[in-house]
Amino acid sequence: MKTLTAILLELYGLFVDDGALAVLALAVVALAALLAVGLHADGRVTGIVLVAGSVASLLFSVFRTKATRKSGS
Repeated sequence: MKTLTAILLELYGLFVDDGALAVLALAVVALAALLAVGLHADGRVTGIVLVAGSVASLLFSVFRTKATRKSGS
């Protein structure tokens, strides 16, 4: 039971720990949805937006965390 609780807490932390990353991920998905449904963009364009936006969000999060740890140490 302790193992299951630890796993669930770790999964929860993945989604809640970095609020900025969660907001950026939602923004990327919203932009892709707007392109696909609202503007009837080609699927390739929507896919590129999703991939590029996801990578950019992750890079932003990594560099922000690195800067925070460097200044906090």
